Amino acid sequence: RMQQEAELKRRRELHARMAAARLREDKKRMEAERRAQAEISRKQRLAMSLARKKEIDGRVAVVRERRVWLAQMFAHAKALEKAEKDSKHRLRKRNNGVLSYHRKQQNAEAREERARIEALKAGDEEAYLRLVQDSKDQRIEELLSTTDDLLKHLAEKIDATKAAARR
Repeated sequence: RMQQEAELKRRRELHARMAAARLREDKKRMEAERRAQAEISRKQRLAMSLARKKEIDGRVAVVRERRVWLAQMFAHAKALEKAEKDSKHRLRKRNNGVLSYHRKQQNAEAREERARIEALKAGDEEAYLRLVQDSKDQRIEELLSTTDDLLKHLAEKIDATKAAARR
């Protein structure tokens, strides 16, 4: 009977060792599966993180491009406004210069006309004729030359009439 008990004890110990070995193997296998799952989970988190980072970088690049484009548009608009302002300023300056020139010309003509009238009122025929010749008014010169021709013609007729009356 002892032999049977020893055999039973040996079988129980063997069975206990085998169960313990199976438990250790199961524990090792479960630990390996847990590590593999953790590695897969870590890789998935890393992949998701990289995907999010790539998406964010893409959005940031789009925003950056938009900002650059807007900055260029604003700079272009400012350049156009400045060009328009400069053009208007040049045009205004030129127009003011033209107006000033014409005012000066009108004032000079008015002064010459007043001087001619004053010379005429004073009876200074030489000064009046000099002023008429200095002026570029062809109408007055033509009128004066026609008047002189008529006066000469009238003087000749008067002289001829006087000479005819004496004979």
